[in-house]
Amino acid sequence: MTLGAGQGKTLVYLLVALMLSTDARTRDAFNTFTILTSSELLAKQLQEIILKHDIDCDMQVLSQPDFGDFKKPALYIIDESD
Repeated sequence: MTLGAGQGKTLVYLLVALMLSTDARTRDAFNTFTILTSSELLAKQLQEIILKHDIDCDMQVLSQPDFGDFKKPALYIIDESD
């Protein structure tokens, strides 16, 4: 995705994960998600959005220091900070 800094890539990734996990055609194949980001700030922002809005999706958000600790998801999303 070629959006610049602060243009909502993180929210787009979250919305795509939610759509895949709730649609009857894709929810069996895409039911767990890991978002890997090089920015601790982006990881914290997304974790807060998930908690604040009570999003029911099997998703973990990891920043660069945590990359070695993630479980195998159905879909990886790499969110490179600008």
